Order: sequence, then structure tokens, then C-alpha cells
Amino acid sequence: MINSKCYQINEHIFFLTIVGEKQNKAKNILTPITARVLGTFNEYLTRFSTLSAKAGSEFTLAEERERSHLIGCYKNETASSSFVKGNIFAIQPDVLKVLCPYCMLDRPRTLDHYIPKDEFPEYAMFVRNLIPCCYDCNNKKDELWRNGTLRQFIHYYNDNILNHQFLYSELIFNGSGSIPRIRHFLRKPVAMARRDFQVASSHFENLGLLAAYDDSLNNRLSTEIQLILTYVIAGLSDQVITDLLGSQFLNRSRTYGVNYFEAIIYQTLANHLAQVKLVLI
Repeated sequence: MINSKCYQINEHIFFLTIVGEKQNKAKNILTPITARVLGTFNEYLTRFSTLSAKAGSEFTLAEERERSHLIGCYKNETASSSFVKGNIFAIQPDVLKVLCPYCMLDRPRTLDHYIPKDEFPEYAMFVRNLIPCCYDCNNKKDELWRNGTLRQFIHYYNDNILNHQFLYSELIFNGSGSIPRIRHFLRKPVAMARRDFQVASSHFENLGLLAAYDDSLNNRLSTEIQLILTYVIAGLSDQVITDLLGSQFLNRSRTYGVNYFEAIIYQTLANHLAQVKLVLI
């Protein structure tokens, strides 16, 4: 997992541009509330950590027209909003053009409103609130983003926690000489704040990622173990095999992050090399 890249734009000017592109009815409703909207932008940009404790939107449910047209800034595209949406996808790192940052399993084809637009319509077309992700993650996340005051998902623009490894796996051997099973788990790093680890843990739980990673890698674990067999047949020492597996982990984690499950499998195989060799004998 790695951070997404946020499209750099002046959010205030962008919103005013969208309002200016709207037809008269929408423009007449949005123009009087621009100062209130721009004030909420400042909250997100400078006090994001406090938003999960905010009771609700600046715009009450009684302001139905205003809320509807704020959401319409996202749903009813203008030339500017369409251009920016496209660029949000286009500027992502190559890895995140093909892998959803939330799960690293599927392709990102949609934009997630990290803070839901129905709950906080002022952030409906706020660029820093729009994170590319896959359909499955978007559907699972849906309107959920906090439980009480605790955020439930990693914010891939704002959270700087992905350089800490908290995803690990282990091999489960049944003692019969057959291919083991893999099990992923989370472990809090010493240097990681407890609240940040709670966010990461909730993210994995809500999206069912540990089980998804288990399923994905159990289907190909035998292939990776056969690779170790070729090393053993070639007469390589345990230290050399461990170093080779470690290099595979480092090479993949440099590109995909230290919490990428397809990198961690090599770290796990290196840690269980002695037991893996018993399966091969």
C-alpha cells in the first residue's frame, strides 16, 4: 500500500469556477452560500483531524435545495469538474493506476468521497475528499467513514502511516507434508500511534482484506514453494535462499509499499524457510 497523489488545485477558486459554470437556477442557489462552503474547505485543509468529531454538515437537512445543488456539483458535471475528475486519475503513481489504494486487489475505476457527500454535501466536489478506488471498496465503504469520533478508513492523501509495516503473515503447517496455508494479521509497530493503528485495523476489517489476501495467496503458495525447491536443488545455502527471498520482499515493497501482501509473502517464506524445506523433503 502506498499513498495516493492529490491533484493540486486551489480548492476555493475551483469551487467558484464550478458555480460560475452552472445554469441560472443552480447558480442562484449556490452563489449566496459560497462563503459558507469555502469556510468548510479551510476546516478540511487545516483541521482535518478534528472533522471526525464534528456533529454534522454546515448545511442542515432543512436546507434541502442547497444540499442538493452542492451534491450536484459532483453529479452534474461542468467542463471544469469533468476535467479535474479525469486528472485525479491521470496523476496517480503508475501502481495506483492499476491497483486500488484501499485494497491493492482491483483496478480503481471510481472516486470515493472519503467524507460522504450525503452527510457533508459541501465536500461533494472537494478534490482532497475524492480518492480513486475500485467499485468493490467504494460499495463496501459506502457512507461509513467514522464510528463515533474514530475514523474507519485510511485517508490516502492525508494519513502518513504507510511507511510503517503493520501487515504480516505466517504459514500454518498441518504436519502431513502438504502445502501450508497462509494467514495474514496486523501488528502495531512500536513507532506507530495507537489511534493510527486503530484506523488501519478498522480499514482492513471493514473491507475484509485479511481474508481476501489469504484467499489470493493460498491459491499460489505452491508456486512460490516450488521456487524455493529450485533453489534447494541448485545447492544454495539457507542463508543465500533467505537473502534471495528478502530481496524479493524489498524490491516489491519499494514499489508497492511495505504493507503490500504480495511483497510480504517473501518475508514470510524467509521466516519459515526451515519448515518449508521439510515440506519439500
